[in-house]
Amino acid sequence: MYDDAQDAINGGPRTMDNGLINGKNTWGVQGTRNQNGERFELPVKFEPGKTYLLRLINGAIQSTYKFYIDGHELEVVNMDSTKIAPYKTNVVNIQIGQRYMVLVRASQPAGNYWMRADNQAPCSRTTQALDIKGIVHYQGAEDLSTVPTTTAYNYTSECIDEPLASLVPMAKINAFSSDQRFTSDVTVRSNSENLFK
Repeated sequence: MYDDAQDAINGGPRTMDNGLINGKNTWGVQGTRNQNGERFELPVKFEPGKTYLLRLINGAIQSTYKFYIDGHELEVVNMDSTKIAPYKTNVVNIQIGQRYMVLVRASQPAGNYWMRADNQAPCSRTTQALDIKGIVHYQGAEDLSTVPTTTAYNYTSECIDEPLASLVPMAKINAFSSDQRFTSDVTVRSNSENLFK
């Protein structure tokens, strides 16, 4: 990976500028003249009382995200194409390459809500780490052009997976016992050519 082989003199893996939700996001301070780009807006407007399935994929090369929709509870039902015993959470931790399916119930008053994918600073740096957002609209929202004013969930910024105890497959398959076991320590540091390896 190019980012993992950056010249050590330049500080190693680069700081990413931004992140995307479904290929979209903005750059710059919300509402200022120099802001450009556009936010992803969920194409389906939430109807109060209904439940919606969202498929989440972290396609980043060095970023871990916390995904959530302000004011909504998520029910995780699938992880990496494996049906799991459903569990509820406000925030889903998504590591590089991971895929989740979550159910979200439209349980809030009609309005516009932020959908967030917050980059986790302890894992990698992103200039606009807390400004990776999309918009969820409810049917009956007075003005769909209004930027949401909803509040983010509080959490600890960290590089973690979803709790292993929560990821219980619906169809349990016993693994074969291994006939060999390997343990190895790995360190990433700059080498004599000032490359991270």
